[in-house]
Amino acid sequence: MAQAGADVGHLGAVGHDGVWLLELLVSLGVASDAIARLSCASGHAIITVAADGENAITLYLGANTAMSETQLTQWLAPIRVDGWLVMQNETAHQVCAARMARAQGTRVVYSVAPFEAKAAEEVLPFVNILCANEHEVEALQQAQRMSSLASLGLDGMLITYGAKGAAYHDFTQIRYLRLREFPSPPSIPPERATRSADIL
Repeated sequence: MAQAGADVGHLGAVGHDGVWLLELLVSLGVASDAIARLSCASGHAIITVAADGENAITLYLGANTAMSETQLTQWLAPIRVDGWLVMQNETAHQVCAARMARAQGTRVVYSVAPFEAKAAEEVLPFVNILCANEHEVEALQQAQRMSSLASLGLDGMLITYGAKGAAYHDFTQIRYLRLREFPSPPSIPPERATRSADIL
């Protein structure tokens, strides 16, 4: 978002190992003055991607869930009416943040990953745009027993399909946009891959 020209600030926390993360955010034009420095390890994810584009993610929550609600509400106090709060389900105090943002006229974008039915259900009343992959949507439909995606009362919903692309449902304009998959990169011949590994 920052690279696209938006005024972006990151709210959250890093651990004792997170100095380089703060430096990286600042170098990309993201304000980091609303990031707590905690004594625990930083939250992180290990992502493995198969040859067909599908992935599996292993999470360590760390500092992501160690931040205090008091600190979060202080940071959210000056949020702008024309702003956006973008968050996902591996952080603390999600309902508090979403409720406070909506009360101040800010639009809320929420990714349900990693999916937990209870967490999603609690934050949904305060969400404008929901982001989920196809498996999370199926789990959400089962948990909510909903007749259609539009019945969630959202402005929009982004659904990702792994290697098959993504789709956006605009419920306010009754529009559907589909982004097809990106072409697969050419495979590297084994002999070339070996030479590259030797160089590394």
